[in-house]
Order: sequence, then C-alpha cells, then structure tokens
Amino acid sequence: MVTPETCNVIQDKLSIQSPIGLAVIEYAANDEILWQFTSGPNKLKTLKVMQN
Repeated sequence: MVTPETCNVIQDKLSIQSPIGLAVIEYAANDEILWQFTSGPNKLKTLKVMQN
C-alpha cells in the first residue's frame, strides 16, 4: 500500500485510498481478509506490515 501519487498496479503498489486499501488498512501481518472481486470472493493474506 502506497500513497496515491506512487501507486502502480504493475509493481503491486496499491493506493491506500483505493477501496481495497481502505478495507485492509487496520489489518496486521498474517491476517486473512475475504474480498469481493468482480470475479467473485477471494481470500487475501497480509504478508508484512511496515512503515516508511
């Protein structure tokens, strides 16, 4: 998750202001999240949380 100015989906850098960014902002490392994609629900897992 990055600021909107530095987001780049190709580099796996999602904006913290995107819908998914806002949804996962309070999760910790190793938490699992069920997210509804257009193709259906999918489980996501936070791998690491760090602050720059």
